Amino acid sequence: MHKSLKILVLMSLIMSGCGGGTSTDEAEIINGPVISGSLFSGLAFGAINRDRNIRTSRIYYYDFATGRINQTLSGESGSPGVFFKDERLFILNRDTGNQNLKIVDDVKTTPVVPTAIDLEGLTAGDPWSLESVTAGKTVLISAPESSKIMLVDYQSGDVSEVDTSIIKNQPVRIVALHRSGAVINAVHSGVKRIAADSYTADNTQAVYRIKIDTAGTPSFTDENTGTTEIDGKALTATNPVFAGANGEALNLVGLCNNVISGCKQSIETYNNGTVTTVNSFAAAFNYQLVNQVIQGPSSSEVFAHVQTAASEYKIILINTQSLAVKDIHTFSDYNLYGFNYDQGSKTLFIGESGDLSGTLFVYKDQVLTEKIEISGVLSSSSFVP
Repeated sequence: MHKSLKILVLMSLIMSGCGGGTSTDEAEIINGPVISGSLFSGLAFGAINRDRNIRTSRIYYYDFATGRINQTLSGESGSPGVFFKDERLFILNRDTGNQNLKIVDDVKTTPVVPTAIDLEGLTAGDPWSLESVTAGKTVLISAPESSKIMLVDYQSGDVSEVDTSIIKNQPVRIVALHRSGAVINAVHSGVKRIAADSYTADNTQAVYRIKIDTAGTPSFTDENTGTTEIDGKALTATNPVFAGANGEALNLVGLCNNVISGCKQSIETYNNGTVTTVNSFAAAFNYQLVNQVIQGPSSSEVFAHVQTAASEYKIILINTQSLAVKDIHTFSDYNLYGFNYDQGSKTLFIGESGDLSGTLFVYKDQVLTEKIEISGVLSSSSFVP
């Protein structure tokens, strides 16, 4: 097990937009294994303490070539989302009262504290997802709890709302954004996602296409011009989750406990306006989605964080064709632990807590190879080219 090397460093940080200032913090440098065979230079990730204290989350960069894991920022919200787009790291802070966007130009060192762009008027738990609109200028952010989609100009700091009032399914619950060419595909989880019957397939689950014009303006594409509303392409499963891209096709997985009335499980692909059902699960396939689904080692495999019928919490590998399941990792408790998979090196990274610290589990070819102690729990991550 690799032990953290705690090094006290006096960090003189320029507080952008705050008239200057300094901050003293305990920077953490950790030695992990070298990751060979990856197409990426490293992994940026947010790590939170189990108590979700707003001052105890951190941003780390894992350098695959050296195995060094450097803490680059501290004091982010208790639930930061990280996204690497347009050669920058975007951080979505989503604790109530601290909901903002930060942009880091140098993810590997982060020599300055980035300016926060406030995202006002959001419900607790927002925002969720981010995608690039105009490189070097604007991004689109989804806030499903608030039923909003926002366009943020991070050069000027301007934030505006995309008009979703004419979308058929209201309230709007866009949980994931994925760009393909001049189109951003927006996954709508269903209007009942927040309610007590959130695992009911209510025929509002869909994928919407958001077209980006040459001026960088987003607008929804109507998939049924015969109605006055904007229609998406319907999905069949309860609470569909974006698992990853298989070429141009998006893989979408809906998992739920079959004892719940209205539960409908399915694996579907979405490609340029066409939805294809890959597999509908048998009643015996009884896994409840906990947090994420991500693309696995092949186009027909996905990793999923689930609760089993025996109330165990696991990362499992699902073959989307045969529905064969392989147990990968068992968690000690329920929590929204983050994980990510690197296709090139065949490495799976999983975060888990232990008291108020954490462990980063590293699996190579689905076999545990390293456990790295870290002052926090991996919650959200993004690979860095």
